[in-house]
Amino acid sequence: MFSGGIVRKKVMILIVFCVVLLTGCIGGLEREPSETVEIGQKQYRTGFYGDLFPNNLEFTDEEYEVGHETFRGMMLQQFECVHAFIGPKSNGTIYCLDSQWGAAKEYYENDDNFTYYCSIGVERIDQKPVIQTISDMDAEKFEELLKFAQANGYDPFEVGKKVNKVVMDRPDEDISPTLLFYKESNDGCFVSFRGDAYHIIDGKMYLVYYYDGKDDSMHAIQVPQELADYFISLTQAHPSENVF
Repeated sequence: MFSGGIVRKKVMILIVFCVVLLTGCIGGLEREPSETVEIGQKQYRTGFYGDLFPNNLEFTDEEYEVGHETFRGMMLQQFECVHAFIGPKSNGTIYCLDSQWGAAKEYYENDDNFTYYCSIGVERIDQKPVIQTISDMDAEKFEELLKFAQANGYDPFEVGKKVNKVVMDRPDEDISPTLLFYKESNDGCFVSFRGDAYHIIDGKMYLVYYYDGKDDSMHAIQVPQELADYFISLTQAHPSENVF
C-alpha cells in the first residue's frame, strides 16, 4: 500500500504535467506569425489580406530558410510575395514585398476584384454541392452577414457563450439545402471563410449553430429578417437546378 505522501506527490506531478501540456496546446493555437520577415536584402510584410484565407497556392522554385521556418516564393497578380506554413490559418501566412504592400492591400480590399458564390447542398455519394455565381451581390450585405456569423457562430473555445438559439429537426437537404455564401478573389488566391452554413425555412433564414447527431436536430440562430430577406431574394433570383 502506498503512503499518503507518495500518492500526493504523484498526483501533483500529474497535475503539473497536464497544466504544462494544456498551456503548450493553447500557446500553439494562439501563436501569431511575425508581421514582417527579412529575406536577403528585402523586407516582406503580412496583413494585407485581412480576414481572407490563402487559397489555391502556386509557388515558384525559390525557397528561403529564416530561423526554423521555410518560406517559398510566389506571385499574386503583380505582387512579389513569400509564403510559410505558420500562423493560425491552415493554409499558412503570405507576406508581400514591403514596397508593394500598400498596393496589394488596396487591390484585395477592392470589391471589383472578387466574385461571390453560393454553395448549395452537401457532398453526397451521388452528387456534389452546386456552386452558383452571384454577379449582383451587395458587398455591404455580405459583410453584414459575415459579421453576424462571427458574432453568433459556434466556437468551442467560448465557454458560456450565450446566443438566442432555436432547436428544430434537421432540415431535409432536398427541401432546404445547406447554403454557404462566400467570395473569392479573381486571381483565385484568397477566399472568405466558408464554414458558416445556412438554411432557409418558411421564409426565414437560420445560421447553423450545430447539428446534434443524438436526436438528428439542428441548433440554429435566426438571421435578422431584413438581412435574411436580401439573401432569400438572391436565392430566388439565382435558382439552381432542383433547389428553391
